[in-house]
Amino acid sequence: ENDKFEGALDALLAEAKARSPWVRPVAFGTMFRLRLTPTLGMDRTPFEPLSSLGDDANRPKPVRFYRSKGMLGPVSSSPDGGDDLWIAGSCDDTTTYSFDLDITSNSGHVIGTVFVEGRGEVNLSPGMQSCFAYTSIIKNEDGQYVTVRRLRVLTTNVKVAADTETLTNSLDAEALAVVLFHKLNAASMDEGLLEVREATQTWLISTLLCAYRSAELHEVRRKMRASRGLSPCESDSLFFANERLLDRQGGQLSDREKLLARGHNRLCSLPLLTYALIQCDALRPGKGTFRPTIDARCAASSNLSAMPPASLARGIAPRIEVWLSGDDCREPVVDSVNMNMEALRQVIMEYQPVRDEQSSPDASDISFPVLFVDSPRLVMVFDCRYLDNSQSLVPIREKIKISDTLLSLVEIAAQSYRVPAPIYYFLGGSSNANFNEVTPISLLHDILLEDSGTSDGVSDYHAWTAKIAEEVLEEIDAESKDSSR
Repeated sequence: ENDKFEGALDALLAEAKARSPWVRPVAFGTMFRLRLTPTLGMDRTPFEPLSSLGDDANRPKPVRFYRSKGMLGPVSSSPDGGDDLWIAGSCDDTTTYSFDLDITSNSGHVIGTVFVEGRGEVNLSPGMQSCFAYTSIIKNEDGQYVTVRRLRVLTTNVKVAADTETLTNSLDAEALAVVLFHKLNAASMDEGLLEVREATQTWLISTLLCAYRSAELHEVRRKMRASRGLSPCESDSLFFANERLLDRQGGQLSDREKLLARGHNRLCSLPLLTYALIQCDALRPGKGTFRPTIDARCAASSNLSAMPPASLARGIAPRIEVWLSGDDCREPVVDSVNMNMEALRQVIMEYQPVRDEQSSPDASDISFPVLFVDSPRLVMVFDCRYLDNSQSLVPIREKIKISDTLLSLVEIAAQSYRVPAPIYYFLGGSSNANFNEVTPISLLHDILLEDSGTSDGVSDYHAWTAKIAEEVLEEIDAESKDSSR
């Protein structure tokens, strides 16, 4: 009980330290104003509950307050500053706000000119300008802490895509994770977790179908340009028909992988991203051994909704790299590993040393593969020899060394989060983990997202994507039959 109390106290102290303005820069009394060029507008439609009749009519509907005049995140609209002013209270370098842009012109196109008196029509690139006023605490020349009021203005151009292929080629998966989480979290407050899961899968199928139709259209246009002797467009350099279309030979992807957009440079991670979101603690329905309290679910929702894109992405899908032990390893030998045990073992086998009777008994003379795991929950260096010792609570006696480069990377990764992540080293010999409470392999299994089953009985990520690909194919066949009539 004392160990649990000390662990909770350490976590509380870490949270308090993260909120201290002397640990990292913190802004106070912040006000945020956003201006957009003509024909661009912010989607300010409030999240209206769908269930407003019957037994649900009188229950609380917090979804109405999830968005503040179009802005998502820890921010409130100003009561007297118009529609383009928000009050953010305090924030730091991890605070994230998000919003949806709309094209407000009747034609549905962004107008690239504006009338200026005395100059007539002037070209104007679509863009946005943010003005951020805040108070910060700094040291003056005498070494005393003082408060100063500051103002920052940022002007950003907004690129507008003319077609689906151009739009998807500009996709930022980490930014999309933030947008999707906010939309799913808002929907869960009104429709429930089970309905959100179904709606998410339907959205993914629709997006993958759109990507496939976009590939078909792009191939037709590419051939037309080639037949007319025209130069390839910018999107052609990223487009490979044999990796995107089912009727093309010569590619390295299976039909299932093509249907899941694995051949798309930016959409390839979308199925895994979607799976990770519906499996996170904030959105996963409680079933079996997963029965989170309402406090735990609210905490997960609150933390994820305030995370910057990179942290949220690693929170739902941690980074896994393969390094080699020893002082000479300066970079990972594999910089991205699929999050399932089968793929992990295949990668490890390529770098596993072969030890015979003449081999030195000293583990420091041999380079063993080690895993580097980076997530807000934990940062871990995992000796892959534990994969052959998964059922044992006894630490491996031979301790291995890791390079200063990896040690430095571990510290940087842990400190990159608002609350520094705990660090675990499993390198044989003595470990900083209590083997009476946790085994190295149990922590690794928690990281391997693709091996986790869903609440509706799907065994793992592979089975889930097989179902998604099958439904995408059914939609393609149905549309093809309709068009041939």
